[in-house]
Amino acid sequence: MPRDLGPNTGTARLTAVGKSGKPMKDKFTVLRKKGTWQVVVFAGQPDPSEKTSSSTGMPNS
Repeated sequence: MPRDLGPNTGTARLTAVGKSGKPMKDKFTVLRKKGTWQVVVFAGQPDPSEKTSSSTGMPNS
């Protein structure tokens, strides 16, 4: 269950153990839309390569 940050926004923690036995953890922002909690992935992350964003348009011939 998400930690409450507001009526439709929260945080959720993920914990796991890798194949090597090393524990891993991360924290995600979650949003509630129409009663269902959804995970927000890569929100607001800067592009470290400073490359231009890819396009979803048709390629030029």
